[in-house]
Amino acid sequence: MELHVQLKHSTDCFVSLPPKIVHSLLLLSEKQSKSLGTLGLEITWYDKINKKENKGYVGWAGGSTDPRFTDSIEMSQEMAQCLGGIKNEQKLKLKALNNIELAHSVQVEPLTSDDWEIMEVHQQYLEEQLLNQVNILYSGQIVPIWIHHKTIIKLKVTETLPTPVVKLSSNSEIIVAPKPRNLPTTTTSSQQQQISKETLKPRFLQIKDFKIDYNNNNTFINEIYINKELLNQFQWNIGDIIEISKVSKNNNKNNKKEKNNNGGDEEEDDDDNEEFDDDDDDDNNNNEDDTSKLQKQLDNKNNNNKKNKKNNKTIYARVFINDKSNNQQVLIHRNIRTIGNFYINTIVRLKYTTSHSLPICPIGSILVKQVIWKQNSLSNLIKQQSSQKIYSVEQIKEQIKVWSNNNLSNNQRYPLLNGSIVSINSNLDLSFNFNNLTSSIIPPTSSSSSSPSNNLDSQRSNNNNNNINNDQLNDITNNMNNPYLSSIQQIGDIMSNLNTNNNQNNQNNNSNKLMNQFQMNNGIFMLSLEILSNDKLLKIESGGNNSIEKKKSLEDYNEIGDRLFQRIGGMEKQIKQAKEFLSLYMYKDLSVIREQLNTPGVNGMIIAGSHGSGKSLLATSLGGYYSTDSRSNAFIIKLDCNQLKELKVENIRKQFNKLFYKSCKESGNTLSATTSTNTTPPPIIIILESLDLILGTPNDQDPGSKIRCEQLVSHIKSLCFKYQNRSSPIVMIATVISSQSLCQSIQIPELFGLTIELQAPTREERVEILERYLKYQGKQLKDQQSLNLMKFSASMEGYLGCDVEQIVDRSIHLSSIKEIENNNNNNDDNDDDNIIEFSIIEKAKEGYTPITLKGIKLHSSEIKWQDIGGLDSVRAMLKETIEWPTKYPKLFQSSPLRLRSGILLYGPTGCGKTLLASAIAGECGLNFISVKGPELLNKYIGSSEQGVRDVFSRASSAKPCVLFFDEFDSIAPRRGHDNSGVTDRVVNQFLTQLDGVEGLTGVYVLAATSRPDLIDPALLRPGRLDKSLYCNIPEFNERLDILTCLKSKMNLSPSISLEQLSTNTQYYTGADLRALMYNAQLKSIHEWMNHLEEEKKRKRKEKEDQSNKNSSQQQDDFIIFQPKNNDNSISKSNLTFEEKTNLQKQIDTIKSQFINSNTSTLNKSNLSNEQPPLITQSHIDLALKESSPSISESERKKYERIYNNFLKERGSVTGNKKEGVPKQTLA
Repeated sequence: MELHVQLKHSTDCFVSLPPKIVHSLLLLSEKQSKSLGTLGLEITWYDKINKKENKGYVGWAGGSTDPRFTDSIEMSQEMAQCLGGIKNEQKLKLKALNNIELAHSVQVEPLTSDDWEIMEVHQQYLEEQLLNQVNILYSGQIVPIWIHHKTIIKLKVTETLPTPVVKLSSNSEIIVAPKPRNLPTTTTSSQQQQISKETLKPRFLQIKDFKIDYNNNNTFINEIYINKELLNQFQWNIGDIIEISKVSKNNNKNNKKEKNNNGGDEEEDDDDNEEFDDDDDDDNNNNEDDTSKLQKQLDNKNNNNKKNKKNNKTIYARVFINDKSNNQQVLIHRNIRTIGNFYINTIVRLKYTTSHSLPICPIGSILVKQVIWKQNSLSNLIKQQSSQKIYSVEQIKEQIKVWSNNNLSNNQRYPLLNGSIVSINSNLDLSFNFNNLTSSIIPPTSSSSSSPSNNLDSQRSNNNNNNINNDQLNDITNNMNNPYLSSIQQIGDIMSNLNTNNNQNNQNNNSNKLMNQFQMNNGIFMLSLEILSNDKLLKIESGGNNSIEKKKSLEDYNEIGDRLFQRIGGMEKQIKQAKEFLSLYMYKDLSVIREQLNTPGVNGMIIAGSHGSGKSLLATSLGGYYSTDSRSNAFIIKLDCNQLKELKVENIRKQFNKLFYKSCKESGNTLSATTSTNTTPPPIIIILESLDLILGTPNDQDPGSKIRCEQLVSHIKSLCFKYQNRSSPIVMIATVISSQSLCQSIQIPELFGLTIELQAPTREERVEILERYLKYQGKQLKDQQSLNLMKFSASMEGYLGCDVEQIVDRSIHLSSIKEIENNNNNNDDNDDDNIIEFSIIEKAKEGYTPITLKGIKLHSSEIKWQDIGGLDSVRAMLKETIEWPTKYPKLFQSSPLRLRSGILLYGPTGCGKTLLASAIAGECGLNFISVKGPELLNKYIGSSEQGVRDVFSRASSAKPCVLFFDEFDSIAPRRGHDNSGVTDRVVNQFLTQLDGVEGLTGVYVLAATSRPDLIDPALLRPGRLDKSLYCNIPEFNERLDILTCLKSKMNLSPSISLEQLSTNTQYYTGADLRALMYNAQLKSIHEWMNHLEEEKKRKRKEKEDQSNKNSSQQQDDFIIFQPKNNDNSISKSNLTFEEKTNLQKQIDTIKSQFINSNTSTLNKSNLSNEQPPLITQSHIDLALKESSPSISESERKKYERIYNNFLKERGSVTGNKKEGVPKQTLA
């Protein structure tokens, strides 16, 4: 909408709209039943003098223009002048803004010192009338304010939060920077002229780590380092105090507005990307008193700072020269980075700080604590040893005294924040916690220049003339009535809406508390030798943890570097593949190639692998490598999606907004081209841990999962394409369980151009993992032999990298226990503590279940090949197919053809098909999963197919594995013969699993059936169950072999002729022969038991007869023992007949129990000493008379007919040649 401007005389910053527009707004508010309130307007106009278009923001409070002006807006002349010289009848464009954020805080400064002094006098009036004069503010704006409708002062808006354009409310926090008149200082006019605009410009450099050289007796106080060329370019002096802060969105936009002079295109507001948690509860506190409001506002701000990990923390440090940095870097020590939350390779904002703007606080006392650094999750990966000595209070005092005398001169002062860390020596870091003396912030005098020096000690000594004079500082500190008020004083004195008429003293006390709190969080304290020498100021708590402060260093991937690659074993191929892909995006010197190839500014890779395969370790190692590589200096950020899986889609989108915005902001990608920066933003690596937890494959039965997946994928795509930058690319590294578990719509080349599958390590790779992890733990094998390791690795088929590391950890634990036992036994064993015996590692493996086998039921068997009689050709074929590839993997790996992995055993029942499978489980050393056919069938649709998929999935997890299906014809019959169609779908699923594109590497499928003709022919074709082995009814020699195997487990009489028995058992199957021998054994046991029972009866009768004879002879013979009386006389008392009878019964009971116990003990000893009963020919004959072949002649002929037809259909010899059956050939 285009309107003209009519300038008028008014005492506010609001504009008036034409009556027609006002009427439309009122009707709209009535229709929506909402209060109209105030409205924000965006105005743009063309400046003919400067020949550019300007933009500004104003507020409307309900006023309407003169009815004569139907197409004009009215505003005050002063407001028009402050906006940029808008003339009367100036044409401008008007746009209504409905989504202006409420202001959290606004920083302003008086335009002149006169304005500042007027504000001090009329602060109460401003508190009451400011909202009646202005409600819309934006960064860089100059605002006219009327005092009693007569005097005008002007304020410049320097910063607004949370957005560049805000609306004031009663709970908005306004911070006023003081602008006093210049005090006389010792600085000369020539020195003042040196502080030019170039010096005051904010600079943006990339953070690199600074290492202290303790060998040269260097220490760290509070310093940053740049090279000499940058120091001269910035027109800074050695020892100047520099303000260090993170790059913020408002910094960029404010800078851009100042550069463009309120003109040109402006970046769109990304409100969702702000890192502030906006709590819209400003209108709910109307009943609170004003002081409580101010306290609550400050508390909320502090809580937000804690929530955002002190993102806006400002650090002050002195700058020195170090030639190890280049023209794009600033060296910052860990102590400063920990306090300011500055990560390596991020872009930081550096600004020269003038002396009058330093928020210096007087020192009341100093609480000193020793800092103990705790290891973070990244440092644990590289096994950083932190041997820090704990100092006593006296030792700390002595160290401080020696350090301050050697490193601080009388005039040297270093700016420290509350909680700053100072490194005294290589083992002692101290934190300084200050308690300020008063609420005033003291402006120091300006520093003078000094000549640069490359030596750090000389730089510090030359810096003495640049610091604050002690006398001047003491004078200012003792002057409690100084006119320089802090920013927080303006909150308490100007904009806190305090009621000065009531409880003035209490309100002043509350304001002082708020000022003290602000100073403790944001003020700086000047540390000097004089202060450290004052025992009254210096306090060191004693007593355990009271004198220790534990701190965790930032999780910087820079500290990992490429050292993590030295720990990872068995991934050389995957690491090389990942580096080749990522280097095109990471290396800065390849930006020209990226431009020529039109490479997108965003891409990524997927690392897929099961739990414990090392996918997170690989992603972390790649991040550490590119973080330290000088060609990339990438910024790494990580998001654990496991914490987001329970959140709603809206909250997950917000987390991704913050993730992308924070990564781009920290790396400097949000800086505009006009920003004064010396560095190119580094590339970004975003590690998305367990991405498939929030972007899993949608479930067809749950439509909501598909909608959720589509929303998240669409949002991630929009973020990637929004923040992509070809010169500073964004690369995502996602870890998932498998590529099938991740939503397919996000696996597009534009987002993820590479997928790496981590398989279970091979035998050689397991040896490499074992050796590297032992070295990582500082251990080595005793008498290490590669042959032993290879043999040991062969016993760990299916183990993942984490399983190998767990075995090493268990062995270290067992070794430590053994060492302690040797020390307790005073065993003189002088072996090195770092040596581990190979036998201990083998013992550690005992009882350990690898992660792939947990929850999987495996079949165990003790049957060996020698326990099976006959079936020689079948056993030989099974050895070739299953046992040989396991024992000789290199020989078979050189074969370019796909190995056979499916075998069908068929034959009549009882011929040893299941026994062969049990022998494979016990002989080949492979995991064995046995499945009965009917177990997979389910009446519910899709459940049977799911059961088949689950079985093969378990087998793949447990590989190398043998998957055995018994009664295979019941679950895989010919298709088309089932009316329900269940088995047809099961057969289709089997066909997919047996002959998939990826193949069944490490999984051998074994099926057994007695009716191969019922199985669907498609399952028996090459590539599936392509080898069929016939388990025939044993012939004479085979029966003799079976009987020989059974004889080794039984106590047979030497007189038994196995050849005769084999002749007499024609057409007996292996199961029949086993049952025959079992029945003969039972016959012998029955005979032996009958003989034993008769012997027991005979002995029992003899003992009873002897007992009755003795009892009849001695029935009345009782010997009674009676005690003497007190006079040594014996009291005589005769027993009655009844008493004698009862006594006799008790004696008989005891005797019978004794006899029975002796008899049972004797029998048990006889049973234990007896050998198994001897099986004689008579027992065999009795068992043979009662048994017969389990397969009748008619069934035998039926089987022969079925198998002959089956062989004809197959067209090849598949097993033993049956007598009377013509030989089949391939011709």
